[in-house]
Amino acid sequence: MNPREEFCVRSKVVATATAVTLAIVLGLVDYLTGREWAISAFYLLPTCLAGWMAGRSAGLAVGALCAGVWFLSDVFGGPAYQHALIPVWNAIMLFVFFFVVVWLLTAFRTSHYYLEQTVARRTAALRSEIEERKRLEGSRRTLGVHVGHKVAEQILARDPGVGGTEQEISVMFVDIRSFTARTANLKPDDAVNLLNRFLRAMVEVVEGEHGGMTNKFLGDGFRRFLAWTTMGIIMPTRRLRQGVIWSAG
Repeated sequence: MNPREEFCVRSKVVATATAVTLAIVLGLVDYLTGREWAISAFYLLPTCLAGWMAGRSAGLAVGALCAGVWFLSDVFGGPAYQHALIPVWNAIMLFVFFFVVVWLLTAFRTSHYYLEQTVARRTAALRSEIEERKRLEGSRRTLGVHVGHKVAEQILARDPGVGGTEQEISVMFVDIRSFTARTANLKPDDAVNLLNRFLRAMVEVVEGEHGGMTNKFLGDGFRRFLAWTTMGIIMPTRRLRQGVIWSAG
């Protein structure tokens, strides 16, 4: 038995003992005050205490004890009834009332417990989902730095674990022919503008029109990967021919 279970058992024992003691004290007070002072409602205190803290069985047992104590105090604390079964009937009715109260109270406590458990599980699941989304977002950002955001999205959508798959792709290196000779007499600003226009146009063609990925810029050129498609359609020969035409142009 672990410490938590041991504490729970001790709490139930203490609650039951307290409820029994309170029931006996109420019976003594009821006997001393007689029938002129009705304190029957106070018997709900030990009954509800035992039912809430120790469970339905303990609550019903204390309820039966309260009904019995009330019966004894009523029989010995005042004049006799017209019929001997009247106090018995009253005690039975009192126990039935305690029975209903304990049953409803323990049912409410059980529902409350399961509701707390459900909320705790859903909260834990939500936290786990949030952490998973944060992890995937971190992986997406990290992976996007190396392979591009479009490819990162496709990889994570296919394999959240980023385990990797084999795929045939086309790799092409593109640069500006005779770039050194062309820019020898250009001002630095003009050379940079030329590079920017070239690289911007090539990136739009590669990524926008053909679904490729620009992996790295290399001075006056860049490296690209083709055949990165969602459906996995690979046509490296046609891509390569298009790449040759672009470089030749």
